[in-house]
Amino acid sequence: MRCLCHIQLARLMEAEMRRAGAMRHYAEALRHFPGSIEAHACLGGLSRYNADAADLKRVEFHLATAAALAERLYNSGAAPEGAGGGATDEDPALVGHELEHANIAKQNLAFHLCQEGRDEEACHVLDELGFDFRLGRGVLHYPLPAPPTPARGAPGAPPRLLRGLDGFLEPSLLQMMQRSFGQSSPFWGEHHYSFDSTGYFSYMHDMRGIREATPAGADGSGPRHALEAIIRRVYEAVAERFPEVKGATHAEWWAHCRPHQSGHQLHFDSDYIGHIDHKGEHAPPGEGEDTGEASLFPAPQRPKKVLHPLVGTVLYLSGGIGGPTMVTDQTLGGGLAKEGWLVYPEENRLLMYPGHYLHGVVPGRGPTPDPDRRRVTFMVSFWKEKLGGKAGVKGDAPCSCRPFPGRASRFTWPELLRTPPGGPARARSSPREAPAFSVGKVWESIEGSEDSSSEEDSKGGEGAAAAASPGPGLDGEEEEEEEEEECPPYEACFQGF
Repeated sequence: MRCLCHIQLARLMEAEMRRAGAMRHYAEALRHFPGSIEAHACLGGLSRYNADAADLKRVEFHLATAAALAERLYNSGAAPEGAGGGATDEDPALVGHELEHANIAKQNLAFHLCQEGRDEEACHVLDELGFDFRLGRGVLHYPLPAPPTPARGAPGAPPRLLRGLDGFLEPSLLQMMQRSFGQSSPFWGEHHYSFDSTGYFSYMHDMRGIREATPAGADGSGPRHALEAIIRRVYEAVAERFPEVKGATHAEWWAHCRPHQSGHQLHFDSDYIGHIDHKGEHAPPGEGEDTGEASLFPAPQRPKKVLHPLVGTVLYLSGGIGGPTMVTDQTLGGGLAKEGWLVYPEENRLLMYPGHYLHGVVPGRGPTPDPDRRRVTFMVSFWKEKLGGKAGVKGDAPCSCRPFPGRASRFTWPELLRTPPGGPARARSSPREAPAFSVGKVWESIEGSEDSSSEEDSKGGEGAAAAASPGPGLDGEEEEEEEEEECPPYEACFQGF
């Protein structure tokens, strides 16, 4: 009974984002009942964030213990509710609950093993869980430290897939952005932000005013505040490399502040009209980042269409913490990615990529470099067509595509960004090309994965570039294309985060 009470208290604290308190109660639950699968699974999962080397050992212990306890429970003849035929007196509902947590623990354990480079052990767990594919070892066991910048003229990421710039903003604008979105900024508290539980929220700006800016917006056009001046600066850099962005009508931005071991699952930036799955039809409501628009159309008239931004961007406001961003050539409705490239988080680096490509953030590998620091990023996507935020939302409740808060807003964070565009130093920085590193195989088959990758595949970097499947050449000529394979079901592909 005491074990269950501590688990309930831990759940409440998790819901209130009090992770340290939740971990203490899960530990207390184990003191009273060391055989609790749920307590081991949850404690192992929570301990991953901001973990040092000793913490990571404890993570593996708790997750492996949860898996072993589940195996013992299953072999005892206990059956979950609905399965029938249980050979023990165990409560079927409780058995099902425990086994559900065991599956979560096994997935977290497999991810931990992948990041440690222990692929044979990981594949045994993944095969048991029924996965057919996993993210490649060059993705999850990415090189640390980051590989050296390739020599000038060395092969790099195809320009059609992504571009990067280092030293993007001049120091005064970078410092303004770091004050506005740094860890201590009121932006996070006023949005009740939590890296692992807060829903998606963003802000939308009309590109016409930003694009047609006069120096100080004296005629009422152009940037109204420093943030729109930043968006214009990003837009200008993108337009030089991806001219299609000149058709953008809106800019949408959002931000994240994550601990080292937190990632962002691979996804497509998208706005759905109607219900659409990865093949383009009949998805259940709730998929994607922005699905509220479906309610704008009567069911018989709902068009089935998915929209992508023209170009997406990431501005890294911190460096040396967290994992790299991966951009792949996988598109909605196509086969699995044939090539993927990593961009490591470095302060004042700008990443740009076409908005229809699958991308995400790989969780930081290994012990956290600094438990007090966060991976802080500012994202802007440029849209040709965008439905906007959820209808009927009033006040300052966070949701997608909100207008920038006015002076009557309860928010205080916008005041950090109201500096007139002519206020910060006008001197432009001189950005230089940022490196990206091939991951080799983006996806690997679980069957035979233990010996299917070469040493080059697991290293990533320049050595893995040759392993990437051919695509359009850098000179624009099409190379011989392989027949595209059908994309397997989402649930068959293991990401681990």
